[in-house]
Amino acid sequence: NNEFMFGVIIFSNPRLGMMSIPERIANGDLDGDLYLVCWDKEVVDSMTALPLVDQPSEDDGKLSTVPSNPNWFHEAQDVMIDNLRFELGHLIGALYKLAEKIADKSEKKLDDPDALALFEAYNEALEYQKHGRSIRLPRHLIDELK
Repeated sequence: NNEFMFGVIIFSNPRLGMMSIPERIANGDLDGDLYLVCWDKEVVDSMTALPLVDQPSEDDGKLSTVPSNPNWFHEAQDVMIDNLRFELGHLIGALYKLAEKIADKSEKKLDDPDALALFEAYNEALEYQKHGRSIRLPRHLIDELK
């Protein structure tokens, strides 16, 4: 059957050892991420798409049945209880707003290196809530956030 429901996007499986397409689109992980699909010829013709290059995956594709960290539960509680969530929410908003501001003022728009660095830090801040990974940002941009 070649009929699909409206609003369904189907992604192909990644090649073995490579990141999936949603992972390469703004670090998506299909947990409620929203995608815009635009078929408007005028809009599509005005865009220049960069090729989506294969990137190695950090995930070996195997589900772990035993947590690798024996203190995972206590650490998870600490993260949930910590005041960091409030501060992180503020940081996420500030990163996005500053990235927009810099992109709007730049001739390069979204390709501005500072805007790109801020949007990457924004994505990392979102990932921090899920996975606790670090948020990297050049010093001069950290100073602009203050």
